[in-house]
Amino acid sequence: MAYRKPAFMVEHPIAEAGFSAVTDPNGELTADEIRSLIDYRTGELATYSAPGNRAVRVNLGTTKAFDHVIISAGHGLAGADISVFMDTVATFDGPPTQRLAKTIGANSTSVIDESLTLSFVARQHWQLSIVGTALVPWSLGEFWLGNKRILGVGESAYVDPSFTSQYSIPRATLELPTRTASVQLAPARREFSLLVRRLDPSGLDYALLDDVMLAGELRPFWYWP
Repeated sequence: MAYRKPAFMVEHPIAEAGFSAVTDPNGELTADEIRSLIDYRTGELATYSAPGNRAVRVNLGTTKAFDHVIISAGHGLAGADISVFMDTVATFDGPPTQRLAKTIGANSTSVIDESLTLSFVARQHWQLSIVGTALVPWSLGEFWLGNKRILGVGESAYVDPSFTSQYSIPRATLELPTRTASVQLAPARREFSLLVRRLDPSGLDYALLDDVMLAGELRPFWYWP
């Protein structure tokens, strides 16, 4: 595979807007299920109570522009036609502008990772629409709208193609006379390293890596090596 510049999506504006920013127009999702859409945790799903066309709406409180949408792996959207819309009004009859139209594979549960059109246009209200004829209710986990920031674009920074990745499992260990006891303190975390040369401390690349290092200490983010 040809080398590509690494990219990151660090900010999670829907989560930053808070729990009250996310609504289910059908009124089927519980508070915990809505929270699972923005809590930075994979594995937990928001599942609608019946089959049919559904939506997730977001009121960011202010206008924001996005160029990317991600839905984490493990979703139950196989066979669905999904769309992302934006609008100036919460009722989405402004009329809304479509930013993405995507058909999910018939058996797919893999991450949905798609670019949005009109990435320079900002709106306050956003909607994920799910349309299809599945006989079981739709389900999805983490729902991200954000901006994919690519390292080394338009600046002099050089990213070394070498890349390492591994998983770290935080454990507490106690050495006993006859055995070693340990307990896992948290889920496994993926760790990576890359080498970047010729960084300009006043440039965008430096600011991006600074954001990545600060975010990585506190919460998950998306990384394209």
